[in-house]
Order: sequence, then C-alpha cells, then structure tokens
Amino acid sequence: MTDKKKKAPKKKNPPRREFVNTESGLTHRQEAFARQFLFPHVTDAYPVLHDYDTPMNATRAVVRAGYSAKGAKTRGSLLLANVNIQVYMAKLKQPALDQFEITRERLVQELAFMAFGNISDFMKVNEETGEAWIDVSNASREQMAALSSFEVTELPPMKLVEDGEEVTHEVLKTKIKMSDKRPAIESLLKLQGMAEPEKVEVTVTQKLDSEDRIDMAKRVAFMLRKSAHDADKAKSGAKKAPKKPTKKKKPTKKAKKDK
Repeated sequence: MTDKKKKAPKKKNPPRREFVNTESGLTHRQEAFARQFLFPHVTDAYPVLHDYDTPMNATRAVVRAGYSAKGAKTRGSLLLANVNIQVYMAKLKQPALDQFEITRERLVQELAFMAFGNISDFMKVNEETGEAWIDVSNASREQMAALSSFEVTELPPMKLVEDGEEVTHEVLKTKIKMSDKRPAIESLLKLQGMAEPEKVEVTVTQKLDSEDRIDMAKRVAFMLRKSAHDADKAKSGAKKAPKKPTKKKKPTKKAKKDK
C-alpha cells in the first residue's frame, strides 16, 4: 500500500495594507470609489466608457476602484455608509455646485415649478363655443419648466373660403407633455424635512476583509452604546422622585403643661 501524501495547507494571503490619507482619513481605494461613484464617466482606466446617461452605481464603482468583484454589492453599501467617504464626496461635489450656482433655494424653486405647474397655463378656451387649444405664446420661463416635452408637427395646409376668395392656411399641431408631479413633490418633502425617514437594511453575505470588519464593528458598537444610553435615560426618567422626609412639629408650651 502506498502512503497518501498529505497536501500542505494553502497559505492564506495576508490582508492588504493600505496607507491612509491623513487629510481625508481614507485609503487610496476608498477615495477612488468616491470619485467613481460621483463621476463614473471621468476615468483613465476606462477611457472608452462614457456613462453620461447612466445613474451612479456603487457596485460598479467598487470594481473600478480596485476592489474585488466578489461581494462588490455588499462592499458598496458599506463604503457609502462610511462617514469619512460621505464628507469626501461632499468636498468633491462642491466645485461643481459653485460653478453652476446650485443652491438649496434654487433647487427648491425649480422643483416647485414642476410640482405646481398646471395645464391651464398653456391653454386658451373660447368662452362661447367651449373650444380649447394649446397656446404657449404667453407662457413664462418658470411655467415652461413644468413641461417635459414640446412638439410641433406641420400638417397639410387647409383651404378656406373667406369673402368669396379661397385662402390657404398653414396648420401646425402642437403637443405638450407635463412633467410628472410626484417625483418633484417627493423631492420637496425631503428637502423640507417633511418626508418620513427611509429604512435601509443591509444584509452581509460575503466575507469581509479586515478593513471592512473594523468599520462594521465600530458602527455596531456605536449603535449598541446609543441604545444602552437611551435605555438608561428612559429608566431614570421613569423613576419617581424620592419623597422628602416630613419634619416633626415641636410640641407647644400648652401641650407640655397638659402633660
């Protein structure tokens, strides 16, 4: 009988060490993730892709930042929850906001144009016949913000007899489409703090490296401390204040004589 040779156990690769930028508090890959998440079409590694019409995608940003594609979805959720990454992304967005003069007031105003626009702003009605038609000649720029599309189609000319003479009239068909009010109203509610907070659940099913484990442990510890603090505060508030001891009255002189 031949002895079976035992296979030597595979050596596990040590966790990858990354230097942390002292200014941002992030590693190189974390900073790359933030840039790819905000600006997916600006990259040297992917010069062929131009995702101008593609929404921001955390999973794709994780892979482009140099992380493994395995567990990219879970890692993307964890990175987006990182406070330092949120601060870093806010700094990256600020130059663009300043360039286009994007302010909270301007955003609220533009959303209000879409949310409160009315079809009657673009219509005229003949009071005698009840006939209605589209007319945007007097619509303001603010009112036009409520439109998502505007189409003008040229139809065959129409010949009419006026004062005994045949006259040819140009016929144009105007078609407008109002913007959907619901997204604008929901965005206004969020900006004004009137919307109910959204519940976000993250289920971790993939193995995490040491860096992600530390980040997860910190957030779990913070949540446990906060819940314990809230519980202690509720208990202390529920306790009744202790009753003050009542002082015994000293007997009067008359009471002493009676004794």
